[in-house]
Amino acid sequence: MMGFPFDGRGQVEVVYDENLGEVRTPEIVSQESIGQQKISFHSSGHYKLTTKMGLSNGSIDRATIDGPRLDDIVEPRRMLEILLPKKLPLATTQRTEQSIVLDATPAPHSPLRCTVSCVSFASYKCMDKKGHRFVDTSEVAPEFRTVC
Repeated sequence: MMGFPFDGRGQVEVVYDENLGEVRTPEIVSQESIGQQKISFHSSGHYKLTTKMGLSNGSIDRATIDGPRLDDIVEPRRMLEILLPKKLPLATTQRTEQSIVLDATPAPHSPLRCTVSCVSFASYKCMDKKGHRFVDTSEVAPEFRTVC
């Protein structure tokens, strides 16, 4: 699960479906979610957003993305990109060993985005030992494309 410790807004504007193709509002019903947003990465490959949507008012549920099972991901795979606000609030919770810290201080002017990638745990441990940046401008650094 990935959550944000501050209030935000989320809404689905377009869906790319294997069977339906590109579907935009008003063909989909999307409810704006206000509050702390989160994304749940289930091992099954079903990733759920806080935002709710459906093809009709009677079929609204949390937006779900069907992707690969987490155990099947070995090489770095881009899972999502987050558009960041001009100003990020300071975190009020303590860092843990699994915390990911975003420092956008040296970044160019907005809009900024953050790429979230997924790799196997063995690959992550190898990359983490090297102490280098994993991604740059939304592309996985070439030296991290294979397991060490």
